[in-house]
This record gives sequence, structure tokens and C-alpha cells, in this order.
Amino acid sequence: MGRAKKPKVTPSKRVNPIAVLPKGPRPQNFFQGPQGEAPDMRIELFGTEFHVYSPVLKFYSAFFAKFLEPANKPPKPEVPFGSKRLKYEWVTQVDDDGQSYCLTDLANYTPRSPNAKRIKVTKIQQAEDILGFQKLLCVLNRKQCDLFSVQQLSNLVELADYYLALPEVSRSINYIQLTHPWSFFKRSIPQDCVSILPLALKLKHKLLFKECCIFLCNPYSDPKLNQLEDPKLKAIVKTAYNKVTSDLVQVFLTVIGAISKKHLGYKS
Repeated sequence: MGRAKKPKVTPSKRVNPIAVLPKGPRPQNFFQGPQGEAPDMRIELFGTEFHVYSPVLKFYSAFFAKFLEPANKPPKPEVPFGSKRLKYEWVTQVDDDGQSYCLTDLANYTPRSPNAKRIKVTKIQQAEDILGFQKLLCVLNRKQCDLFSVQQLSNLVELADYYLALPEVSRSINYIQLTHPWSFFKRSIPQDCVSILPLALKLKHKLLFKECCIFLCNPYSDPKLNQLEDPKLKAIVKTAYNKVTSDLVQVFLTVIGAISKKHLGYKS
């Protein structure tokens, strides 16, 4: 995951990270509940705010199910209907190593120590993580999630793995997305099957895995499966390749036998 710069604060002064965000318009993403329920949770990720309905996150993500309602703490009271008060506020917590971060409850937020290492994140990394998290929220909320590159798919799978929501991402990739002529998958699988196959395996998506295997067995003279780095994956695809080769040889022999019998009078 990416890393982000945080406002400088003294270790003795506890501040609300949301309150010290840069002034001006901020991109916001709102996700209501399935029956139009108002969001009851705000998540700040590198200055971008997401307003979500927490029961959806708890239902589809084992991560949020565990940390929004810790077993050793009493559940938070429900927010009255129509209230603008939020039940949860989570913010970005950057570790002192300057290389990793996590989302945490605002009540548990701790400013970085004066001796913390410089944060090495770039704006591009921040933007990629924000976009990936937004797409994950779209998946969890049953909203359309458009992908435009293998990198975006990889980021989405990585986040889903971290937030324990891989089954939902797998579910969101349906037959239409894999076969529609203008879809990302239809365009990318033929040329990027080597990169997509491990993601299909992590998602346990049988159809996506099968589509990748088909193109990995081509071209016949130098199949792309030779580019796979994982020996276990290579062995799986190699088995499929050998099966295809065996079937082709059998078809070839059958055709040759039929031609010989018809035109040359040979018996097969």
C-alpha cells in the first residue's frame, strides 16, 4: 500500500487529522445503505473523504467486521435516524518507518514521533491507493466498478486481500465483463494473461483463470506460459498445454487417416 504525508504536530498535542486537511474543496465519495440509509461512517484517506454505511462494510469485509466492533469493547450506540452525527470516524495513520500506513479509528490516532523517518510516498502512489480504495468500496456497495488497467486490477485485489473481501471482488467479475468486446478483461487477457493469472488464482475465479490459461498456451511454437515465474502455476498451465497438444495430435491423426482412406484407399 502507499504512504502519505501527514501534517506536522508535536507529540504532546493531539489533533484531529481531518481538521488539519488543506482548505478548499475535497473530493468526497458517498455510499448510502441498500435502502437509502444515510452514511454513518467517515473515512479519511490521504485527504480524500469517503462517507459509507458501516453495516455494508461489516457484512462484506471480515476486516471491518472485526475492527468496527471489537469483541473486547461494547458496541457503539446506533445513530438516530436523520441525525448528522457519525458512528465511526477513521483516518490515515502513517507508521514511523515512513513506508507503511493503515486506516484506524480516530480515537486511536497517534501523531508520528519527532524521530520518525521521512515519508517517502509520492502523490502518484497516494492517488493510486485512493482510487483503489474507492473501487473496493464500489464493489462492497454493489456499485459499478470499472477497471482500465492490470495495475488497477492488481491494486484492487491487494486491497481486497488486506481488507478480507476477496470473495466480493471475485463475485463482481462476471461473465459479461469477461466476454464483452469493449471490456477491460476482453482487451487485456490476450496480452496480459501472464500478469492476470496469479490474480485470478488469488480471487479463486475459475472462468478468469481458464481464460488466462487459454492464451497462455499460445502461440503453440512458444507459449506464453514459459514467462510464468511461479513454478506451481507454470506446472498447472503446462498440464493444460500438454492436454491441448495431445488432443491436437489425436485430431490430426484422425484427419490424416480419413483423408488416406478416402483418397488413397489406405486403411487407418
